[in-house]
Amino acid sequence: MYTLAWTRQDGRPLPPSIVDDGMGTLTIRSAQPDDAGTYVCTGSDYDYHNDTDIAILIVTGQLLTLQSASAT
Repeated sequence: MYTLAWTRQDGRPLPPSIVDDGMGTLTIRSAQPDDAGTYVCTGSDYDYHNDTDIAILIVTGQLLTLQSASAT
């Protein structure tokens, strides 16, 4: 069986908002600027043959602050 695992290249752990499904898909919910960086996908089999690939995530945009109508 071939397994896949995502890690951050800088060694920081994946926060709860980032989910590795173990089958090669990395899901980032509500991406934030702190999520930007290089992510490494490592695949391995029972014979410990490893393959790696990287994905670079760039997060851009504007931070929005929402205020309810009743607060104005």
